[in-house]
Amino acid sequence: MKIKHFQGLEIAEIALFGLTTLGLIVAIASGQWFLVAIALWLTLALSFFNRLRREGMIRQQIRVLKQQQRQILDEQLNDRLLKSPILNSSNDSGDFSIEAVNSQIQSLKQIVVLLEQSLAQIQSDLRHQSDQKQYLPVIAPVIAPDRPPEPLAVAEPKTPLKSPAATMPLQASARPKTAIVNWQAKHLLKQHLDRVSALSLSPEGRYLASVSWDQTLKLWDWRNGEELGTIQAHDHGIQSVVFVGDRKIATGSYDQKIKIWSFAARESGSISLQLDATLTAHQGSVQSLAIAAQNQILVSGSYDQTVKQWTLEKAELLISHPDFSGAISVIALDPHQQLIAAAGGAGLVTLWRMTGKESLFTLSGNVSSP
Repeated sequence: MKIKHFQGLEIAEIALFGLTTLGLIVAIASGQWFLVAIALWLTLALSFFNRLRREGMIRQQIRVLKQQQRQILDEQLNDRLLKSPILNSSNDSGDFSIEAVNSQIQSLKQIVVLLEQSLAQIQSDLRHQSDQKQYLPVIAPVIAPDRPPEPLAVAEPKTPLKSPAATMPLQASARPKTAIVNWQAKHLLKQHLDRVSALSLSPEGRYLASVSWDQTLKLWDWRNGEELGTIQAHDHGIQSVVFVGDRKIATGSYDQKIKIWSFAARESGSISLQLDATLTAHQGSVQSLAIAAQNQILVSGSYDQTVKQWTLEKAELLISHPDFSGAISVIALDPHQQLIAAAGGAGLVTLWRMTGKESLFTLSGNVSSP
């Protein structure tokens, strides 16, 4: 049985819980401060059990990710073995090539190393998320002194929101039935060596940008599926990409950085990629990026529980929104109404006003991450 090692904050909380319980006994015996002692005891009890619940959720996420990584490893190993020349070809004498065996072994070792690196990075992000939730009540007054932290668990309202700010100009309309279309693949782009995590189309529709856990950014000709350019863009796996103009691309990575790239065509027809700027204000992996093209504002969401707005003209941070509901995994923009929607592992969606500092309201109802 594995023994849990408590950190300093947890030991202090348990000690305070014991002292408060003892004080409750004394208060009952003496008849003084009875209600205050009960209130303090209940507060500490709720905090203690809430911590246990969060730790259980983190452990469950780690177990699910480990199972997914094992499944990916098994699938890739089976695929490699099925395509192996050792299994598919042999000479009349029945002997196999030693060079082919060594080549397959090296290839399998590379796959294992890449999967181990990806799993280690995901576990690191989950530990970072757990630490942020653990110490958030301490640092929240420093981050936003004019706004108390919102509880992590938000109950779904029994009646619709009646706030004027919550009124969205979106109306459900019946969609006409359409015939089922049999889609056929036009191109198969398979130059990436690991999971492809994000895609983005250029505004004019000619280029396709792809990023992967193999740490590369690739640019493709959308019309014929030709790879035009590639570059190792980050030190860790890349999680997000977006075109921020006809000739500029932004990427976000597990290395906690956002990079702005420009590209130009060579005489040969290929594309050269050049780093223009690096944005480093995030303290967690950058999970999602979006662009408001008309005012050249880049919006990023991260596991550090913040939504940040950047000016592309000067490559500077404009506003940072702390989201107390949890880590951010996806964001979306409505540039016409100047709205930002952010969601993550807590199952909540928070709406912000662009260039504003306060959230508008929170949408609940999801039982897990979007």
